[in-house]
Amino acid sequence: MVTYILLIAVANLGLGFALAVCLSRQQPAARALTAPVCTQPAAGSSAAVASDPFVVAPENEAGATETEDAAAQCDAPMESAVSVADEEPSAALSEPDIAGEPAHREPSPAESSLVALPTAGRHYEDVLTEVADDLRSPATSPSPQWLEDAGESQRTDPVTGLADRVGLESELARWWNQDVQRVRRLSAAMIDLDHFARLNENGGPNLGNQMLRAVATLLSAESHGNPFLSRYGGQQFVILFPDSGVREAMSIVEKVRQTIEATEFQAATRTARITLSCGLTESTAEDTSQSLLDRLESTVGEAKRYGRNRTFVHEGKYPTPVVPPNLALQPQTFDL
Repeated sequence: MVTYILLIAVANLGLGFALAVCLSRQQPAARALTAPVCTQPAAGSSAAVASDPFVVAPENEAGATETEDAAAQCDAPMESAVSVADEEPSAALSEPDIAGEPAHREPSPAESSLVALPTAGRHYEDVLTEVADDLRSPATSPSPQWLEDAGESQRTDPVTGLADRVGLESELARWWNQDVQRVRRLSAAMIDLDHFARLNENGGPNLGNQMLRAVATLLSAESHGNPFLSRYGGQQFVILFPDSGVREAMSIVEKVRQTIEATEFQAATRTARITLSCGLTESTAEDTSQSLLDRLESTVGEAKRYGRNRTFVHEGKYPTPVVPPNLALQPQTFDL
């Protein structure tokens, strides 16, 4: 029994001795584990270890000495970049700022635009006022200089004695300058002689001029209400009907067209007949002289496309044919 107890005691002593030896060998590693963590890399350490504070630095020949040096560096006060940055604004403060008087600085672009806003607003108000005036009076622009400089000879057609193209545009400009608000009605008609080129080929240019003078005379005789007559160019005539709607102008144009159709023109050696293709429209508040004349030309073009010797009217959307009234005119002759 005593022997058994002694054996157990000897075994415990050996186990304790072995445990003490093991603990003594593991003491440097344990001391490294318990060393304070420092984000500042020690001299001679690798970059990978310095970048991760949770990585245990490998033990080198210096052993505990290197670990103690690293702990000493961590215990020492450090001048971080954050502390330096925190100190710069306080150092940049100037005496006027501390005294409550901020230093003068240039305004930013956004602040400059805000400062200029009242002036810009006044400018925009002036522009809007001018635009509104233009909308209320679309014909207030001055006539072209070439219209103002044109003399009486340049406004009159030498063949027919009527106004020519310059005289027509001068009359339109004068009318719209007088009627600034565009409240007065103005209708217009274009009359085109059918197959006039064939007449010139068969009878010569002299017969053509005689026919143009004859048509101008009949236009003056049949046009009532003081309309403005003009030779637009070539074999085309334009009539302006002031203070008249398109329906009133239509009756006059149809009377002229049927009168020419029923007339036999007699020259010295031959006779001739001719017909007219007519187009009518009424001026709008947005019209210029060019837009009005273009609309008349397109309307006459439709009359010719549908067979000539007829009248078409353009009342806003597209040209439409006019149902001719039966005026029952008697045939007549006209000496050229």
